[in-house]
Amino acid sequence: MSYIQIMGGAVTSTGDETKKHSVGSRAVIDGKEYMYVLFDNGTAVASAAGGTAFWKDLTTFTVTSDYSDAGSKLNLVAGLFCSILTDAYYGWIQLTGYTATCICGASVVTGDLLIASSTDLTVARMVADTAPTNRVVGIALSAVASGNVTAYLVMC
Repeated sequence: MSYIQIMGGAVTSTGDETKKHSVGSRAVIDGKEYMYVLFDNGTAVASAAGGTAFWKDLTTFTVTSDYSDAGSKLNLVAGLFCSILTDAYYGWIQLTGYTATCICGASVVTGDLLIASSTDLTVARMVADTAPTNRVVGIALSAVASGNVTAYLVMC
């Protein structure tokens, strides 16, 4: 694993048609950690800023926004998309740190653990003080009925 220097705006671009960094490279900007990956939209599920990215191929650092193309395994969550990536382009996913854009499909309250959901691009909640059933993506920092929740990501 290597860490590289990048400009902050690079993580929110729609991606790079040709690889600009080694896939799997990591960068830290303002206390947030990111990873450079290859995006495969699977069966035409577009990515979305704040949507969950799943590992499609760990050896090539390829992620997908299509839960079923990740083998329908909730623990294969890789991080959150930073932007809408173009299919077959390289780009960044966020692994750790604060985000104001984490897509949840149902109500969330402050303090809930956020885990991957079988609904493409969304996280689900684990009620605070309840043991998680899957890999924890983050911790909710706000309450919402559905949509974007602010969160602190804890992916490793």
